[in-house]
Amino acid sequence: MRVPSPLIRSPLASVFLAWGMSAPLAETTAELMLEPDLCGVGLRHCVR
Repeated sequence: MRVPSPLIRSPLASVFLAWGMSAPLAETTAELMLEPDLCGVGLRHCVR
């Protein structure tokens, strides 16, 4: 299934905001975590 990246990035950034990150850092972190998935590399398997 293809989902536009902003539909994933926004909720992901919201989680980081809820954890207490600043807005700029939450946006950057969400983008960096999403980028490998957009390139076909699942980063989530490396962060356990």
